[in-house]
Amino acid sequence: MLVYHSKLKKLHLNTIHTYTHLLVHPCTYFNSKIVKEITPSQYQDFLLWLQEERGLAVKSIQSIHGLMNALFRHAVQRGQIKTSPYVGATIPKEEEEENFDLDFDEEAEVPNFLEKEQLAKVIAAAKQKNEQAATPREEFEWRQFVRVIFIMAHTGIRVGELSVLEPRKFNKSKLKIRISATLYDKDGLSNYDIGPPKSKSSRRLIDISERVAAVIEAQMKDVKAFRLMIGPKYHKNKDGREFIFVNPTE
Repeated sequence: MLVYHSKLKKLHLNTIHTYTHLLVHPCTYFNSKIVKEITPSQYQDFLLWLQEERGLAVKSIQSIHGLMNALFRHAVQRGQIKTSPYVGATIPKEEEEENFDLDFDEEAEVPNFLEKEQLAKVIAAAKQKNEQAATPREEFEWRQFVRVIFIMAHTGIRVGELSVLEPRKFNKSKLKIRISATLYDKDGLSNYDIGPPKSKSSRRLIDISERVAAVIEAQMKDVKAFRLMIGPKYHKNKDGREFIFVNPTE
């Protein structure tokens, strides 16, 4: 179903990874049971199991519920079942929790973001780690970490986008970066995939400052030196592309 659905709907690679992960739950619960053996009551018990045994939030259960709806519709279209167990099933609600201790001017949840001074402390701590590094590899790791934090903070680039930034996507004279790809590592860094960002608006040109351009240039030179130091152990990307930022671990 997922293969057929992904081709029909032209699903994004990241969406396919998410759906595959969600399907682990019904595969675990129903085990080797075939689709036509699943009754409406068994499917309703499955939804309760997701909440009570798996401890999933309502939003996660809704996502699985929607995916199962697509699966059952696919089975109906293929003539494997006559009616979908999805019909009439109810997603269990979460228990409402009330906090009567909050004052009128208090908020239950406050988003956590690094202020400018806090960001400076993170960078300073990373620089100190670099000075304390025991090996050239560790020194490179911390220098690169500092640059990653600096560039993300000054451009808004996401870490997945920065991970696959190529030298040809960096224009020093025009002070621009082109974002057209991102990294997908849900199966681990050894089985990563590279694909387009999830939305068209994420494919963009970013204006950068001269300071950011200088940091990128320093990183490119550092990576060349790191590659010479590592030698044959240096990771060769799947399609032969070179990236500005690399994973220094073996």
